[in-house]
Amino acid sequence: MDFLWEFYQQGQISAANSKSDRALSNVGRVEDRIRALENANDQLKLINIAFAELLVQKLGVGESEIVDKIKEIDLRDGVQDGKISIGARLCPKCNRRYNAKANKCLYCGFSDASSQTIFDKIK
Repeated sequence: MDFLWEFYQQGQISAANSKSDRALSNVGRVEDRIRALENANDQLKLINIAFAELLVQKLGVGESEIVDKIKEIDLRDGVQDGKISIGARLCPKCNRRYNAKANKCLYCGFSDASSQTIFDKIK
């Protein structure tokens, strides 16, 4: 009887070790992804700082204008939270919700070009 119990216990230990190994592997992949996202975020910050400084230096755009535009864009989703969220949007023409990624109301055809970013216009 002790032999069967020992055999069962070894099977449980082996299964737990396998799960632990898979979890460690998953953690490694997540850590790699986080590092890649942090690097991309750092690059985007650098690019945005360069654009902002060029706007100020070369075109005379005031820093307050840039800050105001950032706040305006941030509020497009109705929440000033420092993030750009693209979700459901309320159509001003028919008052129905539509997917903001489409940039066009599926019900009445209303298109709000002002809500598009420059990246949305490149297709």
